Amino acid sequence: MSAPSMSISLARQIRKLRKKLRQIENLERLGRQLSEEERLKIGKKSQFREKLQEYLAQVSDDDDVGKFDSFNSPPESSLGSDDWSTFTETEAEITGITDPTNSDQEDIAMETDPEVKPSPEKENPPKKQEPPVVKHTSEKTALKKKKWDVQDPIHSLRKKWKSSFCFISEYPDHSDIVNDLVVDGRILVTASRDTTLKVWDLEEGRQLRNLGGHTGSVTTVFLLSEQASQKSGYLAGKPLHHRLVISGSTDCSFKIWNIATGAILNSVYTYNPITRLVCNQKGLIVTGSDGGKMEIWDMETGENLHSVIAFEGAVTAMKIADNHIYSTSSTGLLKVFQIRDNCLACMYESENLRSVSGSLVTPRFIRSLAVFKQMVFYGDDAINIKLLEWKRGIVKKIPNHTDEFASTDAICCFEDLLIASSYDLDNGLGYINIRSLPHGDYLATLDDEDTERIICLGCARTKSGNLVLVTGGLQLKVWEIDAVHSPSQEEEEEEDENFLHFISRLNRPGRDSDVESDSDLSDSDLDPGMDDDVNEDEDLSSKKEEEKSSWLSYCAIL
Repeated sequence: MSAPSMSISLARQIRKLRKKLRQIENLERLGRQLSEEERLKIGKKSQFREKLQEYLAQVSDDDDVGKFDSFNSPPESSLGSDDWSTFTETEAEITGITDPTNSDQEDIAMETDPEVKPSPEKENPPKKQEPPVVKHTSEKTALKKKKWDVQDPIHSLRKKWKSSFCFISEYPDHSDIVNDLVVDGRILVTASRDTTLKVWDLEEGRQLRNLGGHTGSVTTVFLLSEQASQKSGYLAGKPLHHRLVISGSTDCSFKIWNIATGAILNSVYTYNPITRLVCNQKGLIVTGSDGGKMEIWDMETGENLHSVIAFEGAVTAMKIADNHIYSTSSTGLLKVFQIRDNCLACMYESENLRSVSGSLVTPRFIRSLAVFKQMVFYGDDAINIKLLEWKRGIVKKIPNHTDEFASTDAICCFEDLLIASSYDLDNGLGYINIRSLPHGDYLATLDDEDTERIICLGCARTKSGNLVLVTGGLQLKVWEIDAVHSPSQEEEEEEDENFLHFISRLNRPGRDSDVESDSDLSDSDLDPGMDDDVNEDEDLSSKKEEEKSSWLSYCAIL
């Protein structure tokens, strides 16, 4: 067999194994008890991953490794390595941040390459010979290079991130997955599938309260501001440091807590498992359920004020900003509501979304949501973060993964930063990508190569000004970014490496994801003993329906 055909065969096997792993993870997300057959399939996960690593090791030694670039990108430039060492002042030209014309690039090549010679003159030369422009163009380019480091704020931000240092600590107190978390200053509240909430002091790194009372998985948590907490009748006469937190659960209830005392102030039965909730400044709670229902509740009385079936699938994310409620579903739909006369009025629905290029955006399971001014960022089961200008109905795609089989499970906007989780399906590990707002320019990646899948995150600032990122999932970790501190020799010896990286693939324009379904595998294709030539595109409609009805990562199995 020739080398090219062997490479194509190897690429196909890698793709099939990634699809198998992706389907297994979809089974793990189902919000129901799994059958014995499904459990057996999940039991093969490690076997598939080991085989995938063997194939990937062969690819790394292949001369045609570029064929396996999931972004179908052109050959790597000098920024091809995933580190900071090759980041230079000319990066704007290499990655396309500035937009030099093709003629400029050709002229630069003529100047720097002595082998390039001008084409021979034609038989009928032009009447007027134009003077060479190489010198003039190269001078302009040189000027751009000189001004690049001084004037470009993104380059300055990258240099700042490059010189920063990251400290990581892990809070192991939860006995199951952390489904959601919220951070405000030094207060951290986490909600877990172990049926509890926990309150933490980030400054001291210790647990303050263990809030027990739910009988099902706690899926969502919302921390009221100090002002909103004090306006509520629940805290009448209480000290100013008392705060209210609201939690929702699969036990079909939401509860209101005083986190200073740990007391349950109210518990409301909702008749539907709650997946997400938010609360406005007027004390109106909006809940979303696994059946797509959204409801408004009076926080003081617990009265149901309004109910509407907003989606065909589960409500997967919900944010409140500028009197608008942004919500998403497992069917890939996004809606924007306003509360008018205690009712939800739909202002926008994301049907038939188009990208900047004019192509239709494929709706996929939306897993995360963030809002910055009038822009909506959401993450789904694709390689890109979607930036939606909902008043125009236009989507810009921002790369968030280095492989096409990926999900953005967590995303948030904090100050002038867009922070999103990413997941490496090949090794089962998660990491964090940092971008600047409002345009989403890539700055850095946080990766300790020891963090499992991240499904929720939040951000805060310490008193000293350090940025703190909190990530939840199978692990609860705190990442503190110190932009001033220089690690001592002992600290450097303790840390094998700094956890801040630059991944050049994430510094490119977004590209379309694979249009094939993640579930396009037959049962036989999940069996490693079956023929490798089995049809990859066999439809599993029942599996697709189950996937649409699921809403929570790792909902059934650890």
